[in-house]
Amino acid sequence: MNYFYYFKFCVYFGISCWIFIIFLNNLKDKSTNYNILFNMFSMSEIKNDRSISQALTKRSIHSKSFAKRALLLITLYQFLTSIFMLTSALFFLFSISISNEYILLAIKSMNISLLLFTSMWIFFICGGLYFGYWIKTPQYQQMHFNLLKVSILIFLLINYN
Repeated sequence: MNYFYYFKFCVYFGISCWIFIIFLNNLKDKSTNYNILFNMFSMSEIKNDRSISQALTKRSIHSKSFAKRALLLITLYQFLTSIFMLTSALFFLFSISISNEYILLAIKSMNISLLLFTSMWIFFICGGLYFGYWIKTPQYQQMHFNLLKVSILIFLLINYN
């Protein structure tokens, strides 16, 4: 029995559950993330602070429906990512518990689903950067960078022999 495989499963399954809980949180509490997105898109915090340059504020989007649609797409993406990750994790568990024949295929599945997870953070970093979120809400950018680092570490873990 290779306990390192079970450790890999535990970490991957844990992060898969974590992203699923984020999805559930977005369903339960739509207003928090909606407000965060609307404030980012409208760049209201930057506009209200005249001590900093207003050059980026030309990019602002003041549409409430835009923020609602963005949150809907993000929530849907998180749902699909979490389901794919959970399925990959369970396939990996099956592979290490019952049939070693599928381990490489299960790892490929985990890599593909991890790509979805990683892409989400890159998209958030780039999207947030476009709207200057680092100026007034650097904690969001830091969180997204930390999750990108977590993605890289998980990739290294699942591909390490």
